[in-house]
Amino acid sequence: MQKTNDFNPMEDLLTAQFALPADLRELNLRTLTPFQRALMVIDGTVTKFIEAYTMEQIEILRLGQEIRPLTVDNEWLEAEKEARC
Repeated sequence: MQKTNDFNPMEDLLTAQFALPADLRELNLRTLTPFQRALMVIDGTVTKFIEAYTMEQIEILRLGQEIRPLTVDNEWLEAEKEARC
């Protein structure tokens, strides 16, 4: 298997590529630790990932959560104004 320097695990991660903020800079993934890279692309339960990585149980304290309607259309969520999130 040939290793390439062009591999980018984040290449197709964001669904709203057309709406990227203008001031968003390119990120060189090679400057991150393996742990940081994994956190950037994980699409599952982050808590379980960190527990598996550290081999320690993590206690979570939820500071708050509520369901509210969007006040404007949100391209990143692909949701329209008034959608409940």
